[in-house]
Amino acid sequence: MCGSKTGTADKMKSLPYKELIGCILYCCLTRPDICAIISELAKYTADPGMPMWRAGLHLLKYLHSTSSMGLVFNPSSPTSQGDFRGFSDSGFNGSKDTVRSRCGHLVYFRSCLVGFKSLIQRATALSSCEAEYMAATQLTKDVVFFRMFASELGFPQKVPTQLAIDNKAAIAMTQSRMMTCRTRHMRRREHYVREQAAEQSGAPVVRVLP
Repeated sequence: MCGSKTGTADKMKSLPYKELIGCILYCCLTRPDICAIISELAKYTADPGMPMWRAGLHLLKYLHSTSSMGLVFNPSSPTSQGDFRGFSDSGFNGSKDTVRSRCGHLVYFRSCLVGFKSLIQRATALSSCEAEYMAATQLTKDVVFFRMFASELGFPQKVPTQLAIDNKAAIAMTQSRMMTCRTRHMRRREHYVREQAAEQSGAPVVRVLP
């Protein structure tokens, strides 16, 4: 994908690849659907190749054809399930360069999307369960922040925030402190979601759902 390895470095110098990526980055503020692809394109700004340039132009065409899409914030009433709800997912070994997994999550306040993120995990996951568990940890950190922020604005959260995860093994890990040969290598920080799902002062902060 790099220009220096495909013999197109000289040609790429005349093309505004960095400027293209820089402009599209602003769209990520309201378009969570392009966060993953723009993250991949941004990795090649130092030495882009023609495939990356064509991918950038294709992304521009996609944005133009979907220019009416964006985040919409509608008034809504509180529910018995709490104001916030989170969703997380992970693609196992999604990065071809580092063999690390890409994870992403969404945080909704009532019916409005208020937080989203897509990133390559800092550690190499050794299984799809671990990748999903690490994604749930990233989601939990954002949920805890939003709960604290909402409380400061006068919307205290009285019930645990529901987290949706689509991996049964990862869900089981959030509910059990049992250490097995497949989980004993995991770092302490990855168990943050388990700690928040456990009872603290009589009530858990999050509740994990399938």
